[in-house]
Amino acid sequence: MDQKLKELLIQEFNSPNIKDMPLVENLNEGPGSFVNLDFKTLSGKRIKLW
Repeated sequence: MDQKLKELLIQEFNSPNIKDMPLVENLNEGPGSFVNLDFKTLSGKRIKLW
């Protein structure tokens, strides 16, 4: 991953200043099979993260 893109993404993750959310300090690139996982939302609905 390009270093400038990585720094921009980290900045974007940290920009909302969400209370009790730890700061993102590093990103690791992973294959799509690890990223495209389904998960349960707070409302109970199951969705896929693409």
